Amino acid sequence: MGKNMRIWSAMALLVIALLVGCAETSRTHEVQEPDVSASPQPTPVVETAAPSINPVSLEEWLETLPIQTPAYTFSSSDLDIEEGINWPTDGVTLNLGEWHGTAQEAADLAGITFEELKELNPEVDFSGEDNYYYELRIQEEPYFPPQVPVQEVTIEMPWLASRYLQNFTCKVPAELDEQAATVMASAYYFLREHYSVHIGMEPSTYNQEKNYYTTTDGALCTSYTQLEEYLSCIFTPKCYESMLGGPMPDDGMNLGLYYKGADDSINFIMSDRGGSLAHCGTLFTQPETLSDGSIQFWQLSLRLDIFEYEGFAEGQTYTPVAVNASRVRLVPTEAGWRVAELQLPY
Repeated sequence: MGKNMRIWSAMALLVIALLVGCAETSRTHEVQEPDVSASPQPTPVVETAAPSINPVSLEEWLETLPIQTPAYTFSSSDLDIEEGINWPTDGVTLNLGEWHGTAQEAADLAGITFEELKELNPEVDFSGEDNYYYELRIQEEPYFPPQVPVQEVTIEMPWLASRYLQNFTCKVPAELDEQAATVMASAYYFLREHYSVHIGMEPSTYNQEKNYYTTTDGALCTSYTQLEEYLSCIFTPKCYESMLGGPMPDDGMNLGLYYKGADDSINFIMSDRGGSLAHCGTLFTQPETLSDGSIQFWQLSLRLDIFEYEGFAEGQTYTPVAVNASRVRLVPTEAGWRVAELQLPY
């Protein structure tokens, strides 16, 4: 989802936000603050003035949904770290996780030069025109993750025909208000259950002759128009338009897109992928409100050394060796917060 996103002019803030550990700690993990006296200083941020938009309450936002209204509940929570994981008190390697864009854009996002990016990643061939990179190292010294408080958001949709889709729980920064937390949780839900880990909506019927599926009654959305309206309540147009393929093409369908079929039906090629065994927790940096009114922070995926992983047994623990960072951005609109950038952490 990050492809062709605007690269902010002052992305040296990434290094600062990631280097400076948050002083708040969870009740189960404690970490000493690193010495950041030599940290680079942020350059001035030059942005447009914040738009004059009145806040939208969760109740007002729920009324705009084109589907039966889900139930959202919120509660305080410990950090999202799996059992058997030790806190990395000695620091970890800091990587830019999954990046769709040029290497120069990746360097800009990390607040370093392209030459520094190459020096940190000698095994990567930057001579081609690749617009996809995974786990680019963006800092030489150890990185000490912050422990920013989180809240747990639960989505309940008991009317869905597929039982495993009826309940979904995730954690987001505690600082987000209910409407912002809701759209972020809803975005996580759609990415996990319908677009990234699993592609498709159930129940559905299969067209064996043309090798595609069509949603039926009991699915999250049953018409292409409804799906487009639902996604527009959660994501910015740049995000959700990349998920939609428009009218059915004559020359075949692309994996990962939803198409408009006859009678406004939703057609797609179903697919699934597994998760990463290296992922063992998700943290965040402290959300910042930028001068254009948007909220920006970083999602931090804790990573194990997969070559040392032997499964969890009684008394077996592991310590993360790296963090994959990806930017999260929420933008204000007259209809409420929308997700402009977000990736699954696993």
